[in-house]
Amino acid sequence: MAHELHKIGYQGLRLCTQYHDGISYRIHIAPSVLLTHDARSNVIIAVSDGDYPTPKEVSKMVPTDPKRSYAEALFELHPTFIPTQALYLDLEGSGGGSEEILSVYWPFLPSDKRFSWLKRTATTEIDLLSINELVSGIGADRVKSVVVFSGGQPSPDERDRVIDLLGKDPFPDSEWINLHYVLR
Repeated sequence: MAHELHKIGYQGLRLCTQYHDGISYRIHIAPSVLLTHDARSNVIIAVSDGDYPTPKEVSKMVPTDPKRSYAEALFELHPTFIPTQALYLDLEGSGGGSEEILSVYWPFLPSDKRFSWLKRTATTEIDLLSINELVSGIGADRVKSVVVFSGGQPSPDERDRVIDLLGKDPFPDSEWINLHYVLR
């Protein structure tokens, strides 16, 4: 029973981990009657001495895969999103139009050419012309999705910062996807 619960991710109350001869031993306790709520899988687990769960009960105890849950939430919000055909964008700076670096990742290119960036210097600005040249140069000028990881709003702060910086949205026909919003 303990082995089956351990295989599905139930660990009991962990007291400590002890190392001996390079092997890690985890010491756990579980009361003779245990009623707990597994928040990861939203399942109530009830175990008492001599009371073994049925296979159906064990299958309900299997925690959900967080990556799968995230992907399901992402594609529920953005059903037409194709990750390999999206432009990933990030800004570094203090906002309000004073950005120092604009970086993009275009997965459609060979691996050594996927990352590009514009950097503000004493002689160059990050402006609409330079971003249009960059995006056209990497073949992403008709991108369907622009992906950012920005504060947890449906309309990402990063999009507003790009518009503040450039004076307009350089991707007016693209869907802006905020990966951080999916976490909420």
